[in-house]
Amino acid sequence: MSTEHHEKAASSTASAPSSAEAPLSMPAAPAQQRAAGTVSRSTCLLFVCLALFCGLLLGNLMPHILGDTVSLLGGGSSRPVPPVGQSSSPAVTPAPPAPAAPAAADSGGTDDAMLTPEQKHIAHLEQAVAAGSGTEAEWVALGNAYFDTHQPAKAIHAYTRALAINPANANVLTDLGIMYRENGQLQEALNSFAKAIQYDPRHEHARFNMGVVLLFDLKRNNEAKKVWQELLQLNPGATAPDGQPLANLIRQCDAPAF
Repeated sequence: MSTEHHEKAASSTASAPSSAEAPLSMPAAPAQQRAAGTVSRSTCLLFVCLALFCGLLLGNLMPHILGDTVSLLGGGSSRPVPPVGQSSSPAVTPAPPAPAAPAAADSGGTDDAMLTPEQKHIAHLEQAVAAGSGTEAEWVALGNAYFDTHQPAKAIHAYTRALAINPANANVLTDLGIMYRENGQLQEALNSFAKAIQYDPRHEHARFNMGVVLLFDLKRNNEAKKVWQELLQLNPGATAPDGQPLANLIRQCDAPAF
């Protein structure tokens, strides 16, 4: 009896760990469920971020895509193009800055050391023509200096004095026309370009600038188209300063906006 009781006790003792370990395996299922739930939320958050990013990207690109499409359908940009001035005319090159003259106090007491190089250059040129005996080259250089510093009224005066010496300078006439345009004198600008073409029928800059004034300033698109078509006959590869083919600008002459 004691032996049988001992065996049963031993058997009971041996089986006890299995019954005690069983509850330890139960929490495994909830832990797996939590892990699955965490991955799912992270995936959803990732998709939401990707969707927002794609939406922002498309929103930023769409105006450019539509703008390019409209530009292609319309034959090019409808924005005004800048005129071509003396910076592209090799025959009229601004004179290099002359050596600084001895500083002299003016009526306002301005210190020469406080002037910019451009101001010193202009002051030197103004002194050269102050006596009224300026040469054509000096008046042209002074006009170019005013041109580069956006002083159209003064540039008009200087170019006019240069043309009084040599009326047939097509480059100066073209620059004078640009300054007239910048000064709001559109008809005078056209007259100046026309004179440049009269003295030099192959002057491309004068023809191009005349078209700019006619199309973008005066909305006389038919006249602009004719001027630019004549320019294309002289130079089939003519382009605007921004590289846009002149043929694109000619197509703008037929656009309803003009």
